Amino acid sequence: MSLRAGTDIIYYSVTYNVLNSLSTSQGYGTSLDKFSVGTSVGTDLWLGRFVFATDYGYYLHLKYALTPINTYWKFGAKYYLTKFLALEAKEYLHGTEAHYANFGLLFHVF
Repeated sequence: MSLRAGTDIIYYSVTYNVLNSLSTSQGYGTSLDKFSVGTSVGTDLWLGRFVFATDYGYYLHLKYALTPINTYWKFGAKYYLTKFLALEAKEYLHGTEAHYANFGLLFHVF
């Protein structure tokens, strides 16, 4: 098990659009700005090559389009193919509403 802290920077390719609200995604994480910044703390549970992670975060910058929720949480898993390379999947949530999923390739330097 390990503890960690970090910063999350999220870029929105599409922001909230009042004039065309049916074609834009609306929810607690909806932003009027192109990016948001948050800081988070969390834990990793290591089970061999599998790592299960949970984090709890607080937004430092988010221009809310709807009801403001200042906190977020995320959970996910990693699978290490080698000591330095892993596949990762995470889900970001605001309250109980899923905001987006993140899939990626992780390069880890020990």
